[in-house]
Amino acid sequence: MPATLPTGESLAGPHVRLEPLHERDLLLLGKLLRDPEVYAHGFLMHRQPESFADAVSVARDRYLRPGHAPDGHGGGRLLDGVRIV
Repeated sequence: MPATLPTGESLAGPHVRLEPLHERDLLLLGKLLRDPEVYAHGFLMHRQPESFADAVSVARDRYLRPGHAPDGHGGGRLLDGVRIV
């Protein structure tokens, strides 16, 4: 059975909505990545950013890497943000 590739559309339910991450999400992600509480209990998915600009850069690199779109054969990725409705 062939893979069904994501279309980039939001998926919404009564309580949460999944949306592909976009450039417009970087400022919020940067703010979150600068919060010391994120790292207080050993979060090690990436290095702790040194400044807000660095945090936005880390978010861009980790979550919006170009050229990694899903290819239908197990390659690529699409990251969604989970939002409370």
